[in-house]
Amino acid sequence: MTDQIAVEWGRIATIRPRGDVDGLIAATAIVHDLILITRNVKDFEDTDASVINPWETPA
Repeated sequence: MTDQIAVEWGRIATIRPRGDVDGLIAATAIVHDLILITRNVKDFEDTDASVINPWETPA
């Protein structure tokens, strides 16, 4: 945990209530410019994280 991640986690927490783990994962991905791979995209779509669902068929 870095100060940057903690600040981003706090920003994400103000958007809407979500689990601490989801917020921490999103904050870490944002700060480190990572792509988040998950089937659970709905919990991250209102963050600035880049999210990919590899189980979804492309349109």
